[in-house]
Amino acid sequence: PDTQRRRRVVLNRSSSVVYGKSGEEILARLAWHEAELPFSEADGLRFLIFELVSSQRDVQRFFFRSILPDGRAQLLCRNSLRIFDSAGCIRTVKHITKAVTPDEYDEAVCSNPRASTHAATGDFRTGRQLLADAAADHHRSIAAMAACPSGRAELD
Repeated sequence: PDTQRRRRVVLNRSSSVVYGKSGEEILARLAWHEAELPFSEADGLRFLIFELVSSQRDVQRFFFRSILPDGRAQLLCRNSLRIFDSAGCIRTVKHITKAVTPDEYDEAVCSNPRASTHAATGDFRTGRQLLADAAADHHRSIAAMAACPSGRAELD
């Protein structure tokens, strides 16, 4: 934590399903800092903002969409636990991520819109809509969105 270097990464078999790669490949890419982010540019920005805003919470549960490089999309729920030392510095972070159905996503967002990276940033599409729109969203860059009025409104 003092150096911001990972000391240990543990993955289970479901990580292969979530990221579409073997566990060995995921670990190797993490070790070499070459892991691909499973997001469109806009989804990655949403995820980053969400993580920054909640970085000092000890427990967090949120829902998001993942888009793999091959274009497959899935809805995920991440439960995170952060353990802090006596000085308030993060010592350990544990994430448990699992795939959820569109209905599970919709139910969670309906009960708490702030629990979704999309709904919390103004994107209220249903789980089914997010999955259906994934291929198109994956090819939209933030620069292209900023170049047109509707894209700029979405970014705002």
